[in-house]
Amino acid sequence: MNVFKNTFSLAGLAGLLALTPGARTAAADDSQLFTFKFHTNQPLVYAITMKSRTVMDNNVGGKTSLVKNSSEVRYKIRLTDAGKKLDGATAVFYEPFDVEEDLDVVGTGHVVTQIRGLQVRSTQNGIVTIDPEKSVGLAQAKPIKTGVYPIMLSGYLYLDPAGHVKKVEGDLPFIDHWTEALKQDIGFFHVHFPSHAVGVQEAWTENVSVNAAGGVTLADPLTTTNTFTRELDQTTDGNRVATFTKADACHLQNLGGYFEQMGQKSSLNVSQFDQNSSGTFHFDPKRGVLLDAKSNDSGTVAVEMLVQGNAATSHLDMQMEMQMTLTEPPAK
Repeated sequence: MNVFKNTFSLAGLAGLLALTPGARTAAADDSQLFTFKFHTNQPLVYAITMKSRTVMDNNVGGKTSLVKNSSEVRYKIRLTDAGKKLDGATAVFYEPFDVEEDLDVVGTGHVVTQIRGLQVRSTQNGIVTIDPEKSVGLAQAKPIKTGVYPIMLSGYLYLDPAGHVKKVEGDLPFIDHWTEALKQDIGFFHVHFPSHAVGVQEAWTENVSVNAAGGVTLADPLTTTNTFTRELDQTTDGNRVATFTKADACHLQNLGGYFEQMGQKSSLNVSQFDQNSSGTFHFDPKRGVLLDAKSNDSGTVAVEMLVQGNAATSHLDMQMEMQMTLTEPPAK
């Protein structure tokens, strides 16, 4: 079982450095208030890539299994000022497109899956098992499409200047998806700027608490503390660019909780939980636009539980890379 998969994305989305670093500078009075800005008829388009690699070692009733899973999700989003305001927040129309995902799972067999939009094709040990266009594996394709469908939903996010999402508006599936996603992250851009001016080498913290992830509910919330630091500015093609870094680490033992299976609750113990995360953001303070960002997360989770009356253990090692790059309008 893929326990706590979503927890490792707490640090949120960060993206690929598209800048060519130039001279690093710090003004005599370097303190500055940083805010996100959106302009009518100037949509922002970002390319997003998320890569993950997991190794799960399971033991159920003395029977062991090892599963290696790698995935890469690629898509683009268009953010457009919708011309509506709410308590200082701007309504931004969120529109994803060009959604692609590649999955590679090695366990008792070797399963390779390609997802392009809502088109799915999968092979097991080289044999096609899912290809709806050829009426192969229609039933098996449905849960895969259900999993990717939330990424493709459009709707409105009300973003305030600091980066908080004040309201989610749209169809119910869009609202449900983003309401849950934002519980495990720091705003849409995965950073909240302070309400005061920030100087070079100044740091601030943001906490994220969750009590459920990956089908597991914890008895007590798990809280991670993310530390953001403003680094020296960069100058690229004569334009000043602010640089921020993010770091967090979480090391806990013996977290109680439960999971539900076939209508029954089963208790579990997370005997080990280790997470380390780092990230870098580049921001255009004049335009109020995130230019690019990236993050790297790694973690280990060890779980003990009962599965159908049998003692079971699961050990998960995971690595994630997340990248986000502004493509339109291009960084100046």
